[in-house]
Amino acid sequence: MVRKRVVLKFRLAGKDHALDVSSGLVWYVSENWGSPFIAAFMMLLMVCAGLLALGSSSLANDVAVYAPFLMLGQRMSEIVYQAPKISPEEYEKYRGRHVALYDGRIIADGSNSVEALEKALKIYPKLKPEQIALFYVQVADVLIL
Repeated sequence: MVRKRVVLKFRLAGKDHALDVSSGLVWYVSENWGSPFIAAFMMLLMVCAGLLALGSSSLANDVAVYAPFLMLGQRMSEIVYQAPKISPEEYEKYRGRHVALYDGRIIADGSNSVEALEKALKIYPKLKPEQIALFYVQVADVLIL
């Protein structure tokens, strides 16, 4: 596979400059899964602004209707990215329970998030509450809408 490079070329103070943003851009998108949705949202709004400037307010309104769906896509990708990575065995063990995670591993569980946090702080007293992530492990494997 051939990787394409993204190079920004610009002139500043009479000098030509080139900035290779390929690796930084790839890293940013891999760390922020929702960023393409935000970029598309902003481009869509710019298209709407252009349509308004050209006097086509009806078309601009029709296009703008889709903008919130891009933000929903961004939020959903963020939720998926932040979901804890737990093994199938842990999923079976903690199904229907609230779990406390630190450094990507489950350190305590409880019937509610307060109980899970209290157990975690009792087991690891040097941790601060803001260092612990709390999640609920779903009972069902599938979400039916």
